[in-house]
Amino acid sequence: MSEGTWLACVDCKVMLPLGRAVKDPATRDIVFIAEYRSGRPARLDERLDRVLWKMLAEHPGHRLEVVRENSTQLDDLGEMLTLGEDEIGSPTLEEYLAGWPG
Repeated sequence: MSEGTWLACVDCKVMLPLGRAVKDPATRDIVFIAEYRSGRPARLDERLDRVLWKMLAEHPGHRLEVVRENSTQLDDLGEMLTLGEDEIGSPTLEEYLAGWPG
């Protein structure tokens, strides 16, 4: 079983898709987060790693939360700008990283 997960800055209304939370079927605990398309551990994606570090650098002192699909927590966030999504006005991950030296 798996469900989508995001890192959300509650204060700035921005969130980053992290991937799918892969769960242990017996305990339902999250074992790791995987890339959406390949199923590989998300930690192996260098681009996602850079985006994550940039987001952390831009939001010190803010309320950051890891939210899961199908949770009231996600619903409570309301309208959010999602990085890397195919939404109008949402930057691609490449656009978000452009010019960042990290």
